[in-house]
Amino acid sequence: MEHCCRKRLYFFEIKKCGSSECDICRPIRSDINVFKELKGLPDPIPGPDDHYISFLEAYEKETTEEYCPSLRNRKPRNKSKDVEKKGGNGMDFSPTAQYGKNVRTIVKCVECNKPRVLYARHKISEEEFRLLQSFLESIEYTCGVTFKGLSELSSSKSRKESDIDVNDDDEKENNNGDIDVNEDSEKENNNGDDPIAELFKIVQINKKHTCTSAIEKPYFVAGIFPQICNICGISEDLIQVENELPYCKECHVSAGEKRKIGKRKYFDGGNKNSRKKRKIGN
Repeated sequence: MEHCCRKRLYFFEIKKCGSSECDICRPIRSDINVFKELKGLPDPIPGPDDHYISFLEAYEKETTEEYCPSLRNRKPRNKSKDVEKKGGNGMDFSPTAQYGKNVRTIVKCVECNKPRVLYARHKISEEEFRLLQSFLESIEYTCGVTFKGLSELSSSKSRKESDIDVNDDDEKENNNGDIDVNEDSEKENNNGDDPIAELFKIVQINKKHTCTSAIEKPYFVAGIFPQICNICGISEDLIQVENELPYCKECHVSAGEKRKIGKRKYFDGGNKNSRKKRKIGN
């Protein structure tokens, strides 16, 4: 039907081809000379004064839908809101405490020793959890590295033998302590069925972290990880003020405005000036 039809956002045009041999279009009933002068409807064409040119000016011109207002102002529909908002964190969603609880584990940077939370939209299974733990024990993580490219990670030791029956290739890797883990990672990346690669399509980590970054708030809001200083990450001599993240003594003194754990809540009968301070640990 392309020989006699033209589809546009604003119209659908049907114009007989005019050929007497066409077995689709019926014969022309109007004056043949008038029919020959008929042209297709034009698409919008912008003029020099921020307005579109008139129909008479656009008629008989070859036009496209390039300047249709509805198409130019249309937003992508296939892009989720989470992806639009994620910014530069390298994740497919925004990190939250619940997403952290879905994975229920952290990985520590080998340079600053600060824990970083792993996230997933849905709770991972026990089998996936054991596989994740086994993998994390075999690598050296540094802040800012993501698990989407496993070749970015360097190994501190050969992968431990896993009690999870993944596949024959993994069993060979686990039983051979002389295999270089970096080579293993490259092989895994080339294998579309590799369980680690599939797992890290679900489990993700914030790549915005640097060794100078504070501990992320979801670590504390999740309520499943050990209490530590939210600045340096140590667990000794912690000071906890209600509605604030925990600080060690040194960071509590040096920090300016304290980081809040959530919306402000008042205690002791609503007295805004009442702020309880307590020490955690020794």
